[in-house]
Amino acid sequence: MTTTRMVRSRIVAILCAFPAVAYVGFRPQRSLGQVWETLLVTVNIVQFFRNYSADRLARLTEEEQAFVANQLRLTSNGMARRLLDTGAWVDVPAGTVLTEEGLRPEFLWYISSGHVTVQRLGTRIAQCGPGNFIGEMALLEDGSVASATSITEQPLRAWTLSYDKLQPLERAQPEAYAALYSAFARDMRLKLIASNALDAGI
Repeated sequence: MTTTRMVRSRIVAILCAFPAVAYVGFRPQRSLGQVWETLLVTVNIVQFFRNYSADRLARLTEEEQAFVANQLRLTSNGMARRLLDTGAWVDVPAGTVLTEEGLRPEFLWYISSGHVTVQRLGTRIAQCGPGNFIGEMALLEDGSVASATSITEQPLRAWTLSYDKLQPLERAQPEAYAALYSAFARDMRLKLIASNALDAGI
């Protein structure tokens, strides 16, 4: 119950179940309990090696490694690979509108390289660059419309994820989903600091 990683949870479950199997083994009248404990050990061992194999086989590019280390902070390459494959890396030309004020965004964007101008009522209010997310507010506010228009200033390299895939992601990869939301919170904090500094003329 206290472990925060699935791999550790499985190891603990296996270590706890082995003594139970041995204990029930000395009590033949409780053979059904032995079956269940043995099944618990078997399932966890199989899942442990599946996860271990997925982590060993997972490959991340330098761009993806930077994204995972700086923003997602996932400790499992396999988990990171599954999350990244839910979205896609794209090259976006200059002048592309990523979000439009007053409309619900269709995609979440993570900027790997390039810059984006953020406008409200036609006035430039901020600039986002490498390491920033675009469109995350619509997620945090449960599908609200974009509060500003975001336009690429130059060719952009980004990871993008359709909002339609977020609900399935929450069910299929809860730990990766939580890491993504934590990354939003950190990014919003940095954006607020930058915005306050801009307002103060620093």
